[in-house]
Parts: sequence; structure tokens; C-alpha cells
Amino acid sequence: MSLELRKIKQDDLEMIMKWRMDPDVTKYMYTDPKLSIEKQLEWYDKVSGSISEKYWLIVIDDTAIGVLNLTEIDERNKRCSWAYYIGDTSFRGRGIARTLECNIYPELFTVIQ
Repeated sequence: MSLELRKIKQDDLEMIMKWRMDPDVTKYMYTDPKLSIEKQLEWYDKVSGSISEKYWLIVIDDTAIGVLNLTEIDERNKRCSWAYYIGDTSFRGRGIARTLECNIYPELFTVIQ
């Protein structure tokens, strides 16, 4: 299994929007969004230039399966929050969460140096 974290592109927004509105995804989240492509574009513009939050697409064996993010990045105090979700529910139950948790640390330390 090959795991990659790749920066989100504008072309990914429709897929991400569908994941975020899927009841099988949102039941594990704190929000139940009603999104549009216009809202997604606004979100993308906001986070693309942000220094306090970063987002990546989770890619397994060349298949996009979810999103991982760092938020509340505080470079001064060297801390942040992080979260992820598996949007492609066919990838759940495969141990990907553990792989993500073990592999995010190098990225964390790069971002908050």
C-alpha cells in the first residue's frame, strides 16, 4: 500500500464536497454541511493562502480517499491541531488511520518549524 499526502487542487473540490455531504462521513464530524461548488471555491481560496491551516488529499495507490488537515498552526509555540477523514468509505477498516497517524509527524514538524 502506497500512501501519499498531496496538496488539494481546485479540481478536487467537487469530490471533496461530495465526501463532506455524505451521511456516512458526516456522522463522524461536528458539522453537517450543505455545500455548493461556490462555497467550496471560497473555502479553497481561503485555505490556499492560509498560514494557520493546511490541507492535503490522502491518496492510496493513486486513488484519492480522503482529506487530512492541520489547523490552528501556531509557529511561535510549535503546536497545531490535526484531523482527517476517509471520504471513500470502501477504504475504511484497512488500518489506514494508523498509517496516517504514524506518517503525519514528519509533515507536522516541517510545517511548524
